[in-house]
Amino acid sequence: MRTKLQTFYDLVGQDQRYKIAIGSPSPKTIENYDKIQHLLKFALRPYQVEALSTFQLFWKDGFDSRSLKEKTLQEAKNDEDKIVQWHKVGFEMATGSGKTLLMGAIILDLWHKGYKDFLILTPNTILFDKTIENFTPRAVKSIFGDGWNLTYNLVTGNSYRDKTCNWEEDRDISFYIFNMQKFYDKSASVQKDGVDTMRGTPYVRRPLEESLWRDKSGENTISFVEFLRERRPVIISDEAHHYQQKKTTEAILELLPSAVLEFTATSLEKGGESESFGQNNLYKYPMQRYINEGYGKRIFAVGCGTSDEKVTDEVSDSDKQKLVWGMLIHLMKWESLAVVNAPVKKAMLLTKARSIKHADAIDIYLKSWPDSISGEIDDVLEQVNREGTDIAKIVRQCTPKNKTDLVKKLSAVAKSVFTIHSENKSDDEIWTDYQSLDDNKAEIVNQVRIFTEGVDYDNFYTIVILGDTNYEGKIRKSSLVAAQLIGRGLRLYKEKREFDILGHELKEQSEILHVICDRGRHFDKFVEEVREQMQLKEDSIEIPTEEEERENRVNKKIIDDYEIPILQIKPIATGKSFEQALENKTLSVKAFIDDICGVSRGEKVLKPEVLAMVDYAEITAEEVILQKDKPAPTRRTITLSKNDIAHWALDFIEQTGSFIGNNSFNTAKKLIETIVGSGIQVDTAYAIDYKRALKALKKSIVEFYGRKSHELMFKSEFNFKKKNVKNIFMDSKVVVRKRQNWTNLYPSYQDLPFTYQGKGIVVEGYEYSIRPYVRFDSQPEKWVADALEHLCSLDKKKGNFWIRNEPKSEYPVEVKPAPFYPDFLAFINSKWIVVDVKGKHLAEAKQIDDRKKALKLLEKEGGVQTFFLVDKVMEKRGFKAVEIASIDDFNGFDELRHEELGIEEFTNGQTPTLFDKK
Repeated sequence: MRTKLQTFYDLVGQDQRYKIAIGSPSPKTIENYDKIQHLLKFALRPYQVEALSTFQLFWKDGFDSRSLKEKTLQEAKNDEDKIVQWHKVGFEMATGSGKTLLMGAIILDLWHKGYKDFLILTPNTILFDKTIENFTPRAVKSIFGDGWNLTYNLVTGNSYRDKTCNWEEDRDISFYIFNMQKFYDKSASVQKDGVDTMRGTPYVRRPLEESLWRDKSGENTISFVEFLRERRPVIISDEAHHYQQKKTTEAILELLPSAVLEFTATSLEKGGESESFGQNNLYKYPMQRYINEGYGKRIFAVGCGTSDEKVTDEVSDSDKQKLVWGMLIHLMKWESLAVVNAPVKKAMLLTKARSIKHADAIDIYLKSWPDSISGEIDDVLEQVNREGTDIAKIVRQCTPKNKTDLVKKLSAVAKSVFTIHSENKSDDEIWTDYQSLDDNKAEIVNQVRIFTEGVDYDNFYTIVILGDTNYEGKIRKSSLVAAQLIGRGLRLYKEKREFDILGHELKEQSEILHVICDRGRHFDKFVEEVREQMQLKEDSIEIPTEEEERENRVNKKIIDDYEIPILQIKPIATGKSFEQALENKTLSVKAFIDDICGVSRGEKVLKPEVLAMVDYAEITAEEVILQKDKPAPTRRTITLSKNDIAHWALDFIEQTGSFIGNNSFNTAKKLIETIVGSGIQVDTAYAIDYKRALKALKKSIVEFYGRKSHELMFKSEFNFKKKNVKNIFMDSKVVVRKRQNWTNLYPSYQDLPFTYQGKGIVVEGYEYSIRPYVRFDSQPEKWVADALEHLCSLDKKKGNFWIRNEPKSEYPVEVKPAPFYPDFLAFINSKWIVVDVKGKHLAEAKQIDDRKKALKLLEKEGGVQTFFLVDKVMEKRGFKAVEIASIDDFNGFDELRHEELGIEEFTNGQTPTLFDKK
């Protein structure tokens, strides 16, 4: 098996001289350190000195292993068809750790070595504008300080096309700052007279007469690209993970650089089985070290808001609660900054809207305060006063006790909102406000994607994620966005944290960034995903995946013309009405209450427990500990008005289906009135708890009486139809994915990784499968396939084969409310076998009983041997270790043979209810 290739960073890390360079660096070991530092505005931090030390070691080829530097070589042909070479290395620096200052230090180091031309590439407009200011000496946000005494050229993507760039040959140093797209995007013609013969050619590739770019003779106009090829600049790519594509690589190669230096916080590294893309990192400064060494803010997640809401572009109740929580924390941050006398003009709160329409709706909502508010302030204040988490306690201390004063303060914050997104950022007023965020009055910055990269502020203290992290498929996307936004607010206004262990909670808050997100069952998963995205735990960087679609054809010769019985079950009315069904003791109010309630202190209490309304955890801690303090509940009796009972009765009839009918409205209303009047208790801490209890009760009534009355009002008749397997099992396609040394394609003889969880594994190499590729969703499914393959191989003359059944399209078992598709079928020793494999959580669901009964009936009446296997049972009983000698060996793991499922005999067309429980 092929071993994973090491990255360049792995290799240099083993070099003894490299270890010395980063082990004890000091300004004394850095060539020209005093001269470099004299030109910079800020002193280099120890880790930046480390990075500069490794670069100087690399440049003078000081490694013990002389071949190391050669691994970073790139080459291309010049205009004279001669090969020119250069080195490409990268630096992975945690967001907020000062990679721009490190760029400046390395540029000045190379300038002292005789290099004069530096092309800095950026991926977007915001980073482009920021970089121009960073590299403009004496600008407010310049990285160069008062000691700057060099003459310089500053040519940008806005100025290179004419003489306004004022480029002069004899200046000390030249900076060229461009968005990468300038070098390969097609440009529309602006020529009005005549024909544009270069239509579609980027302007950087056009010889423009009004420009300053001339060949070495000084007589002929050349394109900017040709000019750069002659100058051979050092190329510096910021956010370099954007440039690991073929077209960007080719554009850089064409410029014949003297060196390529790549800077990013999230690098894609060369290594593994693919050497076609990625950085050769010379130095890394990870986020965990940045936080642990005290240079960045600590990060805490606050889970709040309502749950189970439909996600729309409107400002939902959950959004409103999160915004109020965010603003309360924001007010607390103001107080904490005042206590420590921080030289910060204002604290800022950053929001992440779901869409542009959502951002605009948030803008309207906030600017309309206090007129737009309803109950969200009361809801959040109730949470603040009841919750026991640390954040609730300190917000409680800092929140004005007078509600009028509080609303006034919150309204001032809300009305200060500044909204920016892709559809309004080109407006002059918006762009001006954006560029003056440090100084203007905006305290809330409301955006969609503008702030995900390239912008760093030291006064963002609160981030509100208005996403949908309570939905499994959205967690990773939301956590990625959160990680990107966190990067915008990690900077401190000072050198390092100083209040971690002083026990002064309010001062400590001046060094903490709070992220507001959805509370609930996915909160801990969201926290872990953010940690992974920020490399606060062991993590593999997401790398582009290659996908290949392969034909998965059925081997028609194997399956021959066999027929298989398909079970069909249909309900037949017994003649009983809903009113008559209610006379059965299994549908009594007492039976219902016993089913849905538990006993607490001698009272019947609805089972849903009181939940905390706020989740809290530190993202940057070595071990994440979720604060689970629950508020003390009070007990109340469930009541409903007559109007509500009538509405519930209508909903009951609508949700149970047409079999009950509108004629039963009065019966349903009387039933609900009796249930509510029975004195059901519920524990509550918030108004939302009571609403949750009502919702749970209503749902339980529909499910309990709908299911059980149907069982009494209908009986199930079954029949079998036979179908040729060639008309059931069809050709399909599978997708094979590859990424570095990882693939989802496995040979049949290989076990799936122990850590494998999820769907999409493809296995090839089974001799007796009707298709060459088999898809699995779990480890136990692979065990079953291996066992069926073995059983088929025991007698090769009998035409044995097996099938991985495609869900929703191939072999069905027709059972209410919809058909299901068992995972495996096999034809062994001239007999059909059906195997269904399910996870424990699904196997315990009530509706699965119907599936089990149908499988048992299929075996009893259809002559098909059936098995229902549960993953945890298979693991516990050692399915994988057992030698399967016959299909009967499955019996020891089969749930159908260990449960009383209540299947009755079917004779003379009399069909007792198939799904009655005994």
